[in-house]
Amino acid sequence: MRPYTKLLAGAGLALALPVAAQAQQAAGVPVGNMQFYPKVTVGVGHDDNVSLLPAFEIDSDFVQVKPSLILIGEGDKTRAEVGYEGDWAWYDINRFDYDDHRLFGIGDLHTSDRLLLNGELEYRKDHDDPGSTDRARNLTPDEWRAYKIAGKVRYGAESAKGRLEGALSYIDKEYTNHRADTIDDDKDNTLARGTFFWRVGGRTDALAELIYEDIDYKLDTSLQDSRLKTANLGVEWEATGKTTGKARFGYTKKDFRSSLVPDSDIFSWDISATWNPRIYSAVDLKTRRTIEDSTGQGSSIDSTNLGAAWRHAWRERFSTTLGIDFQNGDYNSSPREDDTVIFALRGDYQFRRWLGIGLSYRYRDNDSNEDINDYKQNVFLLEATGTL
Repeated sequence: MRPYTKLLAGAGLALALPVAAQAQQAAGVPVGNMQFYPKVTVGVGHDDNVSLLPAFEIDSDFVQVKPSLILIGEGDKTRAEVGYEGDWAWYDINRFDYDDHRLFGIGDLHTSDRLLLNGELEYRKDHDDPGSTDRARNLTPDEWRAYKIAGKVRYGAESAKGRLEGALSYIDKEYTNHRADTIDDDKDNTLARGTFFWRVGGRTDALAELIYEDIDYKLDTSLQDSRLKTANLGVEWEATGKTTGKARFGYTKKDFRSSLVPDSDIFSWDISATWNPRIYSAVDLKTRRTIEDSTGQGSSIDSTNLGAAWRHAWRERFSTTLGIDFQNGDYNSSPREDDTVIFALRGDYQFRRWLGIGLSYRYRDNDSNEDINDYKQNVFLLEATGTL
C-alpha cells in the first residue's frame, strides 16, 4: 500500500516518540528577547528494501543527518516561532540520496481571553521515496516543493460554555524532477474548517464540525480535480488526570469535477486517546478513516488506519517504545486493495541532558491483492541527538 509510506510518519509512528526524548529539556541561547534552540540528530542505518520491491530487493546502508534551528519569542499576549529543519541521507547506492528542508514561521496573538489569532507560513523541499507512490518507478526520489499559508481564529475562552474555531489554509505543491511522470500530481489545496465546541462536563466538550477542501490539479487535462467535504460530530475529553482523547465521527464525500470520474463517500472518523497509568508510562491509540488522493492508480483511496504505541521509562535515563500500525487502502475505480502492517521498536538512553542515543527497528509488510504491489521492508537505525 505505497501511498501510506508518508502517512506512517504522521500516524502510527508519530505515537511512538520515546519518553526520554520527550522529557529532554534543551537549553536555549538568548537572542535579544527570544531563545534560540539548536539541535542535530546523526544516524547510521540499514534498509533491506529501499525501493519497496516485491522481489529482487535493493538493500543499502545509509547515513542520516537532521539539523534543527528554532527561535522562540514569547510575550504576555504573543508568541512567535521561526525555524529550519533539515533531513539529509546518503546511501551506499547514491541514487537514493536526498536532502529535505523546511522553513516555517508561526505566530499567536491573544487579543483577549476570548480571542486567539494564529498564523503560519511554511516552505518545504521534500521527496517521495522510490516505490512509495503508484507513479512510474524512477531510479531516484521524486522531488517536490510546497508553499503553505494558514490562519486560525478561536473565539471563546477555554473555560467558556461554548467556543468557535475557524481555520483556513492554502498549499501550493509542485514536483521539480521526473516531470514526464510527476506533472500529473502538481496541485493546489485550499481548506476551510469550522468547529463549534460546547462544554458538557468539567473537562469534556462536544463538537460539531464542517470541513471543505478544494483540490485543484495544475494540469489542465487532469481528471483528478475534486472537492472533499466532511461533516463531523464528536467529543474531546480529559476524563481524569490519566486519560485524554479526541473523537470525531462523520460523513466524507469526494466530488470530482469531471463526470468521467465517479464520486465516492464513506463513514469517516478520527479518534486518538492517551492513557497514562503512571507518570513514566503512556499508551497511545489512534484510528482514522478518510478518503485519500490517488497517486497513479484508481480515482481515490478509502484509507483506514489503526495504530497503538506503548512508551515506558524504565529508568530516569532509559526508555522504550513499542508501536504497531494496521492500514487498509481500498482503491476506488480499481480492484486493488492493500493491507499493511507496520511494527516499530525503539530504545533511548539519555547520557546527558544534551545528548541522547536511540536504537530503532521498523518492519513493514504490504499485502496487496495485486502481487506486483506486495513488499516487505526492514529498517535498522542507530542515532545520536545533541542539543545545548
